[in-house]
Amino acid sequence: SMRWIATVIGFSCLIVPFAAGAQATQGAPVEIGQRYVLQSKNMDSARDFAVFVPPACTAETRCPALYVLDGAADTGFPFFAGLVNAGPLLRIFKPIVVIGIASVDRNNELTFPTTDGEALKKFPTAGGSAQFRRFVVDEVKPWATANLPISDESILLGHSFGGLFVVETALKAPADFTHYIATSPSLWWDNKSLLAAAPAGIAKLGGHSLYLTLGNEVDPEKESVQNLVALLDKSAPADLRWTWQPRPDQNHGSIIVATASDALRWALAEQKAKLGDEGVKAASPGTTPHTTPEGTATSTPSPRSTRP
Repeated sequence: SMRWIATVIGFSCLIVPFAAGAQATQGAPVEIGQRYVLQSKNMDSARDFAVFVPPACTAETRCPALYVLDGAADTGFPFFAGLVNAGPLLRIFKPIVVIGIASVDRNNELTFPTTDGEALKKFPTAGGSAQFRRFVVDEVKPWATANLPISDESILLGHSFGGLFVVETALKAPADFTHYIATSPSLWWDNKSLLAAAPAGIAKLGGHSLYLTLGNEVDPEKESVQNLVALLDKSAPADLRWTWQPRPDQNHGSIIVATASDALRWALAEQKAKLGDEGVKAASPGTTPHTTPEGTATSTPSPRSTRP
């Protein structure tokens, strides 16, 4: 309508003097990190991963390594690189080297084989997690050790199918990483078969840490994660540090963003004394949140997360 045109013209007149008076150089990209390509023997293809090394991480001051699944340079990596870059500045956690691992077919690479016909109809390429784990552990990790200023401390982080991969790795090959962070892990996969073998895997997790969180998912997603928590309650070794942090205020997509900072500082909780700031202590392994009637997350003691 004419009124709309007049409004647009009037608004344009208002902003022209501002635009004419404000001068700026030509825009330039804001970059964080580097992208690498590795010719993988395990995957029989060229595979991408992205790396961010904080300035504080040097050959003399080596930092923990965070391996992010679904961490392609154009997806998960920028978020975690930005978070880790801000972490030391805000005195949340010490510097961490980020290694974002891209997936080509995450349905294949992050799941183990299943006999569930319905799942195979939806995810026909599923079942390649063992091969992908060999790529991560036998190719990416050695490259990182040889080329990056990282310490022996490592974190594996994944969401959804990535969370399934994290838990599977923790239970089947715990020595591969120091800390495991799984957000809304798809433990319903293959009719929860991973849980059947979980007690034997949990028994070997001593000396490591495991952070579990879940959004507002319903069964079978919710039930499967709660089943793992029950197994940990029953049989976790004394030297397994673990925590269960349900977040019903978050959905399946938002949970990883909402919990990433807390998960990292919890995993590195033993480092909090070095930060020298009592105002940003790491999340205590002796607490677990619950939801009040008003929907506000609070923190109360819980026996399920009092492991050392």
